[in-house]
Amino acid sequence: MPIPAAAALLLAALSLAPASPGAAPPAPDGEALLRQAWQLVKRHFYDKKLHGVDWDAVLEKYLGRIGVAETTEEIHGIINRMLGELNASHTVLMDGDAYRILDAELKGMDVLQTGVQVEWRDSGFFVRAMFENGPGEKAGLLLGDRLVSLDGVIPERSERLLSAVHDNRFTGEPLFFLDADGEKPIEIVAQRGPRASSRFRTRLRPEKTGAVRVARESVTVEEIDGYLIGRLHVWYFPMGGLLDEVTKALRGPFEGCDGLVLDMRGRGGYEHVGWAIIQLLSSGAARFDGEIVVLIDEQTRSAKEIFSYRFKEAKLGTLVGRTTPGSVLGAVFRSLEDGSVLMIGGRDVRVGRGVSLEGRGVTPDVVVEEGIPDYAAGRDPILERGIEVVIEKIRARERERERRRTRTALMPLPTRAAAP
Repeated sequence: MPIPAAAALLLAALSLAPASPGAAPPAPDGEALLRQAWQLVKRHFYDKKLHGVDWDAVLEKYLGRIGVAETTEEIHGIINRMLGELNASHTVLMDGDAYRILDAELKGMDVLQTGVQVEWRDSGFFVRAMFENGPGEKAGLLLGDRLVSLDGVIPERSERLLSAVHDNRFTGEPLFFLDADGEKPIEIVAQRGPRASSRFRTRLRPEKTGAVRVARESVTVEEIDGYLIGRLHVWYFPMGGLLDEVTKALRGPFEGCDGLVLDMRGRGGYEHVGWAIIQLLSSGAARFDGEIVVLIDEQTRSAKEIFSYRFKEAKLGTLVGRTTPGSVLGAVFRSLEDGSVLMIGGRDVRVGRGVSLEGRGVTPDVVVEEGIPDYAAGRDPILERGIEVVIEKIRARERERERRRTRTALMPLPTRAAAP
């Protein structure tokens, strides 16, 4: 399913945000850029039949629209609507800056960022995800806070919002990263409840961080109802470093824990990293013998979906949350003339016995209907349910062990036959 119309309208509105005088480069040649994107997709798309779409007719359709585009944002928006005709994941035009951040993250490098993801709804822009112990938390933001202004500008006109929709199969509300402007702090007015009296001011300072550091910061052990529950949030699967952090946590803080909540909400990454984590959990010196719950939702994408499928198939624990979007084509990247980067679904990825998750996703064992509500004051219904489920599983395991011990104790002792 293509990006919703609401998202397209909002992105168009954001493109009207006033740029600094003289800062905006001239718009590229829209027709040339559209033709370049069209040709690259035709050459590299995984399905040479292009999902049955008449690609030549699509080109003519959007050539008739590109001439009215006056800004880079408008040109990119039209190209992305063309790409949406394919109804395929990992096929989208990305801003060059957004790609550079993504590329660095997937290589396991730290980059200057805020670690705050924002979702737009009819009632405003709300904080939907934040790095554990990251800049957002340090600034005092909570999940569900509404952003009222950024550096004195309403969010709709702020340059601090960078589209996080890197996939034309995205089906939810529009997502944005709170973008860093170097080390410059962001002056934020946020609102914690429906009433304006709950507004507060804070200053958020971007930090250099990345997937490996964030995973390390997310490691916690908490005693709940007499049980030790470990938690780890894997935001994405970078090329290197993450497995070391997971191994250290399993052999260190998580050793002896009764249960583990593994948060897999967030972007994908490299498939082999997820497979290696499956192996760590199930075998070897770092094997976890307690109950495991994995959290997923509509933002659990790509390699994370493959991980979730394999986790479920291996019966390692319980999936809790919401169905994933089914965005699992292998991506290839190609630079365009204006410095933007075209991501193309260039490889069909299948799991198990040839199962395709594209457009299908992974359904959790325990479904949580509610995501992060507006004005949540930090509430996270999926995490809350995940903790409940892991405790339920621990107690069920204890009852089964007790049943077996009782059954063994009541069994009559074997008797020897009398000697002849």
